[in-house]
Amino acid sequence: MANKSAPWHLVIYDAHCVICNSSVSVIAKNDKSGRIFFTNAETDTGKKYAGILPATITPEMSVAFVSGGQVYVLSDAVIQIARKLRFPYSVLKYLKVLPKKWRDAIYLFVANNRFRIFRRRSQCILPGKALKDRIL
Repeated sequence: MANKSAPWHLVIYDAHCVICNSSVSVIAKNDKSGRIFFTNAETDTGKKYAGILPATITPEMSVAFVSGGQVYVLSDAVIQIARKLRFPYSVLKYLKVLPKKWRDAIYLFVANNRFRIFRRRSQCILPGKALKDRIL
């Protein structure tokens, strides 16, 4: 297992988003390597990594994926995460064939409307045993 102080891959997500919290569970269960760690944007770790996001992106706007010294946001984050997952979730990596402008527009549409569709969580999910060691 990766060292928690320097995770090999890190997903930074919005703790109040139902889609984000559900995605964390799916990613953890389908991570081929078992080396994807998670932090929500409100933790000290999340705030530290939020500082390396592109200036136009906030943690509430996009999931972020830190891997190999690179930071991915919006649809690029989804694609890079999918590359690390088992089938059928790994199929999402093929979204790369769509123009980035289209992918990001769809991503932002969902992100901007997620609280209207799914409501806002008042707090982050409490992780089960399997996920507990992977939350930073």
